[in-house]
Amino acid sequence: MNNIPHANKSFWLAHSGEYIPSPPLRGSIEVDVVVIGGGFTGLSTAYHIRKADSAASVAVLEGECVAFGASGRTSGWVVPIPVLDPTTAKVLYGKERLTELQNFAWNGLDYVQDLIKRENMDSDFEMPGVTFTTLRGHEKRLEQFTQYWHDQPRSKDSVYMDRATVSQALNSDAFSGGCRMPHSGQVNPVKHSRELKRIAEAAGAQIFEQTPVLDIEDKEKFFILKTPEGEVRAKHIVLGTNGFTHLLPPEL
Repeated sequence: MNNIPHANKSFWLAHSGEYIPSPPLRGSIEVDVVVIGGGFTGLSTAYHIRKADSAASVAVLEGECVAFGASGRTSGWVVPIPVLDPTTAKVLYGKERLTELQNFAWNGLDYVQDLIKRENMDSDFEMPGVTFTTLRGHEKRLEQFTQYWHDQPRSKDSVYMDRATVSQALNSDAFSGGCRMPHSGQVNPVKHSRELKRIAEAAGAQIFEQTPVLDIEDKEKFFILKTPEGEVRAKHIVLGTNGFTHLLPPEL
């Protein structure tokens, strides 16, 4: 595993093949947009900015390697469910807002499939479906959950599974019920991240790995970002740092 950086961080990082990170930033560059973070958010942002405006210069700064953070440690599910408790969400946000959330989630699944197909991405995308499970005493709630999604136009194939059915399906007696939703996908999140990097670079974005941001200076009309071996002058900053945001300079 000499050429698998951070292989001990997740199953996906350890089993997605050898990978050599891009060189770190050395010297000074000037761009319109600098994106901090080389995961789903950062790489997708860089890709879409360049596709929307080929004149916009974009650079991505990743402190470790692509998919080092949450993007490389997630389960990889592409599940079109915005909330796990639609009944409560409906009370809190209203029917109209909940419908908007549902449509947003379904559009997300469609988007991932379309992007992978359009860009010929090697993301190991599949549509295996997903099974939600419950423990004794919570069956009624899962039945309501299943019925709600069964009543929605695009998830009518959702079915409730009793104890015997879920036990046979999962080869486990640990669960007292299940909800099977066939229309759900999955990717290898590390391979998908690396493919996002590939298409972002192909679109014209610059990507620097092993390039943590050490300091940020606000010059009013632009920002100066300091890295161990260089600096970036940018008009705009996009944060794609998720749980690592606290490591950035506090003034940001």
